[in-house]
Amino acid sequence: MIVGWRIFWWLGVALLVVSPARSQPLAYSEPEIKAALMRVIEDQLVAFRNDDWEAAYQLASESFRRRMPFERFSRIIQQSYPIIWKNTRVDFGLPTDNSRLARVPLRVHAELVSASFDYLLAFERGRWLITGVLPSGESAPF
Repeated sequence: MIVGWRIFWWLGVALLVVSPARSQPLAYSEPEIKAALMRVIEDQLVAFRNDDWEAAYQLASESFRRRMPFERFSRIIQQSYPIIWKNTRVDFGLPTDNSRLARVPLRVHAELVSASFDYLLAFERGRWLITGVLPSGESAPF
């Protein structure tokens, strides 16, 4: 299970390390950005709840999708992130961003369990898309 977490984490890290926006500090998100970030994450979580893997995959950033084929994405979520796949609700923390990158802390709930994560997002082609997920407490390179 840890191997799957690490793969997903390293893909997100790799995308952020090469980004020039990573050197800009993150600040608490403005209300409209906060709403957009939360909407993308909620849309992906709803897609997982509905077993709509294609819709969930389309909410991942283009750079992520180039590095993570669809079949591998669905396998990693099912094997290493079952709480995200079988989520029933989410509680959002305070998002931070620098207009190009964002981090959203949240707690995902499933039937009898919950866990905290940090979603990493990037602003691509005029919208926010998911670049990776970290278990809370792991550090990101920005």
